[in-house]
Amino acid sequence: MWLTTAVLAIGQIRTAQFRDLTIGELRRGKVAASPDTYEKLRWVNDHTAAEEFFFQAPWPGMYLPLELRNPVFLDTASTFEETRPDYIERAVQQLEARRVRYILWSPSLDGPNPLRPNIYQLEPLRSYLYSTYRRVHVFPDREEIWERK
Repeated sequence: MWLTTAVLAIGQIRTAQFRDLTIGELRRGKVAASPDTYEKLRWVNDHTAAEEFFFQAPWPGMYLPLELRNPVFLDTASTFEETRPDYIERAVQQLEARRVRYILWSPSLDGPNPLRPNIYQLEPLRSYLYSTYRRVHVFPDREEIWERK
């Protein structure tokens, strides 16, 4: 048992010390992130301005490091699954009222997904995205940037 614990501990230390990180400058300062995450941060940093409205549908990780504003009261995909359909409609209205220029979208939100059956309630948001925005960039992890037409 102690040997297993020692091997796991060494593996954790090695992972922490030798992880492939990209270090770079964003508008709020230096950041160290995985190459894929850094690519997303860099793209959004270069195409937006501080205090601009930006909607990150899959996960709210860009608002603070890039000084962006979330235009809707919904934050994450997990929230979407627990949110009533009228809240999704309200989010669409907020996106439209603020004329949000960019949306970061994940194909995992497109459904159908048997592991996430409630994702179907996102249909009004997906329809709004597809009718009002155009896909302008796809990242290696398949998340997409959509720009207002």
